[in-house]
Amino acid sequence: MLKTRLCTRCKSEKQVSDFHKWKHGRDGLYVWCRTCCRERQRFYRTQYMRRNISRGRKPGYGKCSYCKRIKTASNFHKCLQSRTGLYPYCKSCQNKKSKRYRTKYPEKVKERIKQWRKQTRMKALVHYSGDPPKCACCGESTYEFLTIDHINGGGNKHRKKLRKIKIGFGNEIYRWLKIAGYPPGFRILCYNCNQVIGFYGYCPHQAQTVTSSHSKPKNTSAGVAPPTPNT
Repeated sequence: MLKTRLCTRCKSEKQVSDFHKWKHGRDGLYVWCRTCCRERQRFYRTQYMRRNISRGRKPGYGKCSYCKRIKTASNFHKCLQSRTGLYPYCKSCQNKKSKRYRTKYPEKVKERIKQWRKQTRMKALVHYSGDPPKCACCGESTYEFLTIDHINGGGNKHRKKLRKIKIGFGNEIYRWLKIAGYPPGFRILCYNCNQVIGFYGYCPHQAQTVTSSHSKPKNTSAGVAPPTPNT
């Protein structure tokens, strides 16, 4: 499997994760790395702003493609793919369009949110446990049985805090981990190990491991029988 790739712009060998996906590419990746793409977008946005200033247009404003009104930049969502750095529709028009789409295609919206939740959860599991993810205590690898564990405790308070700020759609902890850049202090456990550690402060799997390690008999030399007691 391809792990590294050459950027045709900066001529640097980089990881596959440093490239955007592109269905027209030979290997399904864009020919430029993410850094080069950002530099190009930044250059074109600067040139576009200079052209607007030369034509008498004020910077910090945008024109909505739906309602055709000129509004301040705070009324638009940011968009890196746009030359102006702003979304083509203002926030008010975008909310109206989104509401109509959700009303017209409720099943598509539900399926899209479901897939988004699964992808966000899987990224966190893989980051803290590896691919495929598994429980750090008992080794359980079934996807549905795994969850995030706060190593130093305080998970209940943390989740309540995230629900108040409404950072996700039912998977606040995974969304928060992604935004925070997957900070340390977390691990992957199955629900059994997570619950029993929360109730008792330890897991029976750990106790069994310690007991088995202490109860192992001493090894004898190969081919030599242990000495028999004198009678």
